[in-house]
Amino acid sequence: MKKEQVIYAIIIVVSIISIVVPLIKELHRESLPLEISTNEMPLAKLAFSRKIVDLGEVPEDTILVAKYMLYNTSENLLEIEYVNPDCSCTDYKLSKHSIHPKDSALLTLFLNTANKIGSYELNTILKANTIEKMYMVQMKAKIKENIK
Repeated sequence: MKKEQVIYAIIIVVSIISIVVPLIKELHRESLPLEISTNEMPLAKLAFSRKIVDLGEVPEDTILVAKYMLYNTSENLLEIEYVNPDCSCTDYKLSKHSIHPKDSALLTLFLNTANKIGSYELNTILKANTIEKMYMVQMKAKIKENIK
């Protein structure tokens, strides 16, 4: 082998090593368990007065209201990250998003029954800093047509 060929071979080997070693390090790092940040908010516990409100028979073209009490049953601050009704015909009001230990908050759902007839179930998802990340509350009604 000529001297030039040896030099080229060394350059190629060094180039390959400079590419492969960082990839191996990255793969090894990804396989390690994730570190949990100590800055993360501690988990809380959320309880409900009820999760289903059945309003029975109601007339169409009205605004229905369902109320749910949310309780923080832990020693950590409870954060309600979001409330997401599954219908744009629904609005909500949450008395507070941060619930201190042993305190409560009121979630009120408002459903507009315009153009709705028959059995109706509205599901609303809540996300919080708890072990169970998502919760669902439900409003039920049997909407009767207004006879004119």
